Amino acid sequence: MSESAIAHPGERQWFEVFRSLGVVCVPVPDAPPVTLLIAWPAGSRSADLRRFVRSATTVAAGRPTAVTS
Repeated sequence: MSESAIAHPGERQWFEVFRSLGVVCVPVPDAPPVTLLIAWPAGSRSADLRRFVRSATTVAAGRPTAVTS
Protein backbone atom coordinates (compact mmCIF):
# COMPACT_ATOMS: atom_id res chain seq x y z
CA MET A 1 0.00 0.00 0.00
CA SER A 2 1.17 3.50 -0.71
CA GLU A 3 1.32 6.35 1.75
CA SER A 4 -2.07 7.61 0.53
CA ALA A 5 -3.79 4.22 0.55
CA ILE A 6 -6.22 2.78 3.06
CA ALA A 7 -7.87 -0.59 3.50
CA HIS A 8 -11.60 -0.55 4.06
CA PRO A 9 -14.03 -3.47 4.09
CA GLY A 10 -16.80 -2.96 1.60
CA GLU A 11 -19.35 -4.71 -0.52
CA ARG A 12 -18.66 -5.42 -4.18
CA GLN A 13 -21.62 -3.29 -5.34
CA TRP A 14 -19.78 -0.16 -4.15
CA PHE A 15 -16.75 -0.81 -6.36
CA GLU A 16 -18.31 0.97 -9.36
CA VAL A 17 -19.36 3.93 -7.23
CA PHE A 18 -15.85 4.34 -5.84
CA ARG A 19 -14.27 3.78 -9.27
CA SER A 20 -16.28 6.73 -10.63
CA LEU A 21 -14.64 8.85 -7.90
CA GLY A 22 -11.14 7.73 -8.91
CA VAL A 23 -10.78 5.20 -6.09
CA VAL A 24 -9.27 1.81 -6.88
CA CYS A 25 -10.92 -1.18 -5.20
CA VAL A 26 -9.15 -4.52 -4.94
CA PRO A 27 -11.14 -7.56 -3.77
CA VAL A 28 -9.52 -9.74 -1.12
CA PRO A 29 -11.35 -13.04 -1.54
CA ASP A 30 -9.58 -14.83 1.31
CA ALA A 31 -10.23 -12.09 3.87
CA PRO A 32 -12.23 -13.27 6.88
CA PRO A 33 -15.77 -11.94 7.41
CA VAL A 34 -16.02 -8.72 9.42
CA THR A 35 -18.66 -7.38 11.76
CA LEU A 36 -19.47 -3.70 11.39
CA LEU A 37 -21.04 -1.76 14.23
CA ILE A 38 -22.64 1.65 14.53
CA ALA A 39 -22.78 3.75 17.69
CA TRP A 40 -24.26 7.14 18.44
CA PRO A 41 -24.80 9.36 21.48
CA ALA A 42 -27.49 8.20 23.88
CA GLY A 43 -30.63 10.28 23.57
CA SER A 44 -29.90 11.40 19.99
CA ARG A 45 -33.08 12.52 18.23
CA SER A 46 -31.56 13.09 14.79
CA ALA A 47 -33.97 12.29 11.96
CA ASP A 48 -31.01 11.70 9.63
CA LEU A 49 -29.50 9.21 12.07
CA ARG A 50 -32.85 7.46 12.48
CA ARG A 51 -33.18 7.06 8.68
CA PHE A 52 -29.59 5.82 8.41
CA VAL A 53 -30.06 3.20 11.14
CA ARG A 54 -33.36 2.08 9.62
CA SER A 55 -31.71 1.69 6.19
CA ALA A 56 -28.67 -0.09 7.65
CA THR A 57 -30.77 -2.61 9.55
CA THR A 58 -32.93 -3.20 6.46
CA VAL A 59 -29.86 -3.86 4.31
CA ALA A 60 -28.31 -6.08 6.99
CA ALA A 61 -31.50 -8.12 7.05
CA GLY A 62 -31.24 -8.61 3.29
CA ARG A 63 -34.37 -6.67 2.43
CA PRO A 64 -34.46 -4.10 -0.40
CA THR A 65 -34.59 -0.47 0.67
CA ALA A 66 -35.43 2.82 -1.02
CA VAL A 67 -33.54 6.04 -0.38
CA THR A 68 -35.83 8.80 0.88
CA SER A 69 -35.10 12.22 2.25
